[in-house]
Amino acid sequence: MLEFHNHNHCAWTWVTWLLILIMQSCLSAAQANPPFPATVEVDLIFPNNDTYTPAKLMPIVFAIQNARHAAALDFRLEYFLYRIPANDTPGGSLVGHDTISLRGANLSATDTFFAYGSTTAVNTSEASWSLVWSLGSQNCSRSEFPVNPISFNNSDNYVEFRTENDAKSPDLVAATADGTCANTQSFTFNITENVPRPITSSAGPLPANSCAVLSDTVPFPVANPCGAKVDASAASSISAAITATECASLQPIVTCPPNDEAGGSRARDPSKQVLGKYEASILLFTCLFL
Repeated sequence: MLEFHNHNHCAWTWVTWLLILIMQSCLSAAQANPPFPATVEVDLIFPNNDTYTPAKLMPIVFAIQNARHAAALDFRLEYFLYRIPANDTPGGSLVGHDTISLRGANLSATDTFFAYGSTTAVNTSEASWSLVWSLGSQNCSRSEFPVNPISFNNSDNYVEFRTENDAKSPDLVAATADGTCANTQSFTFNITENVPRPITSSAGPLPANSCAVLSDTVPFPVANPCGAKVDASAASSISAAITATECASLQPIVTCPPNDEAGGSRARDPSKQVLGKYEASILLFTCLFL
């Protein structure tokens, strides 16, 4: 009787763990295939139309809300920083430029994903600046070109800001506070479904074998820029990553800690993320068939 009781207890323990694994698998599948329609939003978190003190590394930060759907849009962010001439005279000099591709980023790990860069151009200057930013995206909505039904779109905007020595320091937490966030620039996308991507690209590995189908209904979904919040921990991580990127340059303008202790880098290794998913699948199937 004692042996039967112990065996039954072990069996129930095994069944319990099996059920937990199955539930986790179902949850992962639901996260990988979230419901439609879905709205993806991209916000320019920083800078805003404001005045800041000059900074050696001025952050440029974007937020992608409902990020788990963003891979199918294959986002590409690009920005240009211009110094506005004094007295509003025509023209302006390009002082900074960068491109941020989200291919390989683990967008499914969080509801809000932050993409960022920085510029060293405003580290000592009192001046006015214009940040022109562009968001590239793919769209597999019904096309009149059946051979290659993918279309690529660009959405553009700009923000002007100023730097003065006695102004406030750049603050990502304050930029997303309730009293400030409503002025954030945004673009929204209404995805009705994902379809297999019909062609391959020579631009690098694709984030997923899918392409977003966008609704042609206008107006577009109303933006909710206040839904993207940068807390103190996220701000610290972004600052550390920006510093690490600068410290990896040949002539950094900031004081760098020894042995690259500044924190993580802006780019992650996508192969490690894929490996983690395969490890989880192997564990699940091992448990199911033992």
